[in-house]
Amino acid sequence: MGGKQAEYGESVAGCTLRGETLSFFMACTYEIDISECEDIMKRMNPLLIFKALSNETRLQILDWLKEPEKHFPPQEGGDCRKIGVCVSHIQEKAGLSQSTVSQYLLTLQRAGLLEVYRYGQWTYYKRNEQTLKELAAFIQHDL
Repeated sequence: MGGKQAEYGESVAGCTLRGETLSFFMACTYEIDISECEDIMKRMNPLLIFKALSNETRLQILDWLKEPEKHFPPQEGGDCRKIGVCVSHIQEKAGLSQSTVSQYLLTLQRAGLLEVYRYGQWTYYKRNEQTLKELAAFIQHDL
């Protein structure tokens, strides 16, 4: 797996590349200076995130949203990579009631794993890649 090398001074997972480095894997490999990182625990709640990830359907939703064009039909609202996927498409794919899917999406949103966009009457969800990168760094560094 080819990795992306972070540039000197580039911010990755809330940390700035300088001096000592830490490598972690997500979609890419980054080298970051852990000595200048803000406390990741202050920006995210790992317990809340791990609880959100402890449900198979919620994990599936995150997986589907990683490559939304592969898992969801085209939508009128715009590019699913930019604005996210309409909640009705997620509900249809999950095969669960609207209320159950809404609760699952709310759990993922509260954990910081999803970004939510409202356009008129439509609600769109996409992954919060920044939180996922910070979670990967937390797991690599603190666990």
